[in-house]
Amino acid sequence: MARLALLLEARTALIVERDGVEISRTFINRQIFIPGADVSGEDETIQRLASVEHTSERIAAYEEKARIRAENAL
Repeated sequence: MARLALLLEARTALIVERDGVEISRTFINRQIFIPGADVSGEDETIQRLASVEHTSERIAAYEEKARIRAENAL
């Protein structure tokens, strides 16, 4: 079985607190990072996860899957 290409997702939460107690939480941003994406300008956590999870094997699998999708779309 081929390994799947792993997408990384990150959400940004806007948390409102009053007197140290959370009274509201809203997610204001979602980002998806595909294997091989340039994450050099992202948070250190994203960079570390990408360096571990986005292996050359997963990048190749993602690119192959994208190529097949593009061919089938024609």
